[in-house]
Amino acid sequence: MSESEFRLYKRRGSIEARPYEHGDQSRFSLSISEADLKRPTLLGGWVARNPDNHDDQWYIAPEYFAKHYGDEVVSEWQPIEAAPRDGTPIDLWHKNGFRITDTWWDAGDEIWTCYFVDEEITHWMPIPAPPANADGAHKESV
Repeated sequence: MSESEFRLYKRRGSIEARPYEHGDQSRFSLSISEADLKRPTLLGGWVARNPDNHDDQWYIAPEYFAKHYGDEVVSEWQPIEAAPRDGTPIDLWHKNGFRITDTWWDAGDEIWTCYFVDEEITHWMPIPAPPANADGAHKESV
């Protein structure tokens, strides 16, 4: 394919990725470009995978990842089994269809601070960031 046949496409959503680990290249069927194979090390890079086919994995150079992806984003509802139980404030979803905001796991009482039992809670998600002001800065409540 010639350079003139390439077109720019907008990226949608997010990707599933994890840091590259020593030995990944031999353990997995991992696609790595010729240029990346010439790097002194692949450590510091990332392994991305197709969410519909976990055998389809490829290497992402650290510079490319930093420029195009950034920090981990968990902004979707996750199964409650994966919820942090270390006192981190989160939002919960009740089985009867309502959201519970700004709660956390109380390890002493072994219950969510909203006092619903685990069987009533189905999902969790991080508390969303506050809205930005017109100048782009976040304004926290006082």
